[in-house]
Amino acid sequence: MTSLLRHGVGGILGLLAVVVMGASSARGSSVLDQSNLVGSGFDAAWLPNFGTGGGAPGMFAQTFTVGVTGYLSEVDLRISRYGLAGQYDAGTLTVDVRSTVGGVPGVSNGAALASVSELLSQLPATPQTGEPGFTAFVFAGGGPLVHAGDVLAITTANDLSSASYVMWGGPNAYGGGNGYLKRVVDTSWGSEGIDDFSFETFVTPVPLPSAVGEGAVGLVCVMGVMWCGRRMRRA
Repeated sequence: MTSLLRHGVGGILGLLAVVVMGASSARGSSVLDQSNLVGSGFDAAWLPNFGTGGGAPGMFAQTFTVGVTGYLSEVDLRISRYGLAGQYDAGTLTVDVRSTVGGVPGVSNGAALASVSELLSQLPATPQTGEPGFTAFVFAGGGPLVHAGDVLAITTANDLSSASYVMWGGPNAYGGGNGYLKRVVDTSWGSEGIDDFSFETFVTPVPLPSAVGEGAVGLVCVMGVMWCGRRMRRA
């Protein structure tokens, strides 16, 4: 009976390894999920230090509705540094993806699902005409797992009152979310007068083999128990 169990368990583990390896190797590359491409010039831009109270830095947010279940690997923003090089760019920009409550971004930093920081000096310069291209912010570790239908928020903040940046956007053209402003003196987010910002989100889809693999693992375990039970009765 020991020999039967040893060979049976070995076969089950081998099959289980094949299933898990197949599921792991099936993870693909990221795809564009949500986007809002408007950004029609400087008049459509917002500067976080304007009207934030004593020049203290404020925050901006853009909510969006996830369309693809998977790992949110990257957020691209149409964003630029304000002023001449070295003039207002001494700070650090932090880009978060946050959960929402009733469609409104979470206020606490604890609401952040993922975060990435970049020196303001590394942002593209604000062009004299037209709008800048998108700047990519890639989350470490592949990003957080998100699900189709989730309403999340992209938030931006700088850490110095002497630093500023330009967020580009336009008329409320994105139907899956809204633009928000939170001044340093505010205790909640406000959306009055804020357009939708320009953004793109990229998701690495959870492949079907992963879902199949999880079910197959359970099936293999059940089959293994049944096989061992039969063998033991026959022995």
